[in-house]
Amino acid sequence: MIIRSPRLRPSRVGFAALFTLVTASVSTATEWGNDALARMSLEEILALPIGVASLSERPVSEAPGIVSILTREEIESSGARTLDDLLLFIPGLTPGQDDQNTRGYGVRGLWGMEGKVLVQLDGVPLNEPLYGNTVFAHQFSVDLIERLEIIRGPASAVFGEFGELAVLNLVTRSTDQTGGTVRVTHGQTDGTVLRRVASAGWSGAAGPARLALNGSIGGGHLGTGRYTDKYGESYSAQRFSGQDFWWFNSTLQWEQTTLRLLGSSLDQEQHVEGDYYGSDGTFVPGPTRPLSTSFGVLQADLTHHWTISRWLSLEPHLNLARSDSWRKSEEWIFSAVDDPYDAREWFRDFPHRRFTGGTRANLGAGAGSKLVLGAEWSHESIDLRRPSIAADDPWDYYYFYGDDTTHVSTTRRSFFGEFDLHTRWINVTLGGRIDKHPRFAAATLPRLALTRDWGPVYAKAMASRAYHPPTLMTTAWLDPEIEPEYATELDAELGYHPRPGFLARVNLFTIRMDPVILYSGQFSNTEARSQGVETEIRLEGSRGRLTASYSHHRAHYDDPEDTMALTEDGTLVENVTLGFPAHKATLQGTLHLSPTLSVSPGLAWFSRRYVRSAAYFWDGSDYDYNPKNESYDPTLLANCHLRAHFPGGWDASVGIWNLTDERYPSATGSYLGNPPLPGPGRELVLKLGYDF
Repeated sequence: MIIRSPRLRPSRVGFAALFTLVTASVSTATEWGNDALARMSLEEILALPIGVASLSERPVSEAPGIVSILTREEIESSGARTLDDLLLFIPGLTPGQDDQNTRGYGVRGLWGMEGKVLVQLDGVPLNEPLYGNTVFAHQFSVDLIERLEIIRGPASAVFGEFGELAVLNLVTRSTDQTGGTVRVTHGQTDGTVLRRVASAGWSGAAGPARLALNGSIGGGHLGTGRYTDKYGESYSAQRFSGQDFWWFNSTLQWEQTTLRLLGSSLDQEQHVEGDYYGSDGTFVPGPTRPLSTSFGVLQADLTHHWTISRWLSLEPHLNLARSDSWRKSEEWIFSAVDDPYDAREWFRDFPHRRFTGGTRANLGAGAGSKLVLGAEWSHESIDLRRPSIAADDPWDYYYFYGDDTTHVSTTRRSFFGEFDLHTRWINVTLGGRIDKHPRFAAATLPRLALTRDWGPVYAKAMASRAYHPPTLMTTAWLDPEIEPEYATELDAELGYHPRPGFLARVNLFTIRMDPVILYSGQFSNTEARSQGVETEIRLEGSRGRLTASYSHHRAHYDDPEDTMALTEDGTLVENVTLGFPAHKATLQGTLHLSPTLSVSPGLAWFSRRYVRSAAYFWDGSDYDYNPKNESYDPTLLANCHLRAHFPGGWDASVGIWNLTDERYPSATGSYLGNPPLPGPGRELVLKLGYDF
């Protein structure tokens, strides 16, 4: 999908203006009092009860996890276009690139794909079931996010699979609100429309029933400029990185019963490479037509809160999901690629169904204590579909490991619990989870957290074990002998908030993963480790807000070939992994110029990054390849966003992202062979909204 428009040439004076605005924000920090314009103050955020870090809701300052919260006001003021923009300013998280132009994330220097980061929409998991990832593009509009809750660190004891390294919970407009919103976004760069998104949300009540509706539709491109693949073919990145998407989320609440219906669709275009064929190694270029990979899911989630007595309540829930992820079923590829055997690699159609049911019991064990116990049962199945054009090819059965069964399924059971004890001196959270998978031994995941908020100071110390079991797709199709991945982590955080509008915090962490699941190197039994520090300072007041952060990690995989950074001559770079910077610093602020006008500058600095791709060539008898090691210099990304409110509920903003026109590609956290897709240049972003 290519949309042409006049070339954008923003003035470079914007970069100087950005530093002026940041300096102005800092210089007025000592004059700030309570922020009258913010919808939620810093103190309210610290006291906000959240459930993303434990089985029961706890204030952010005492939640047993390293938690970051972004409110609607912060999200709107930032001018963020996508979830990537928000995570760019969260310590320890770095957006990256996975296979087939899909997005991935690094968490504290460790590759978060292969099902190691759990993403939820209003508490409902979004991870696709085939490989356990959440494939983000532009489809989940930040304009509809009321709050973003992030926990860095293992959460498998609470959420089970996929919560190994981090958890993101996107909270949208709830049934407690009344009214609606409409938002449109237009982004343009390099003479190309990079994104066009329309979003709408509404919530209201009719008697005892309350309803909330949210959704987005749009399209765009992931990259611009020229891209050269591993065979040396060069082509327009925007021509082969088009996207079309939509999503919706509806919530119906009737007294203590809540029904959620969720759906999303993403079509992501990619380039199909050429190859060497014949005895003389003739190179046949790839097709000029892009191949589309689609991701679609429909979910129904039903929860009921049943209060039995003052001390006991039950929360049974049911979830039914139907998905088609990583779907490539365009049979034109068989006529466009010289060898049908190669074409099968580009054909995937594996419908997946999952039914989950369970219940949770909340018991008030006494003054200052609470006990939560629960059980969950899950059944899932996949249809392994072969391309009809190659159904008679005996090699096609090899593609599915010699098994002509087209339907596989499995059933899993989980038992979990958590005991919270609140005393005058310390809060203790003791819990765990037992997951029983039919292919593996039962996984026991203990967890211990000590937290306390003493007014100007709060402290946390946590130890937990997490795991990621291989998905049904992995065990049925890729490697039946694969074992689960386990992680053990220690975290400590110290926060200081001596007065309203000021918070400083620092956390230390160490994590060890063994064994490690890596799809790039298939399934390695290597060990991975990461240790580091993350710091953040937040100021807010009547003039605005300012947030500064710094994070540093030392990460290492025992198997360096697929994961560790190498210099161009192949020398190992100690404690630096592929794709992710060892150091990251950010500065983001909002300055209120008037009651209706605000400006929000932002800076994100990354230390040197390393990538590895492949260069294929013909050696006279067969084609071979050489690993290609590259590095990117330290990079400073800058943006500035101007936002205005108008009478009657209208809201408009204009901003420039990537002010210095950095061609910042999204690197991959493991060796996949493909060079990174070139990132877009300077982008002009226009937004218009109406609240009613």
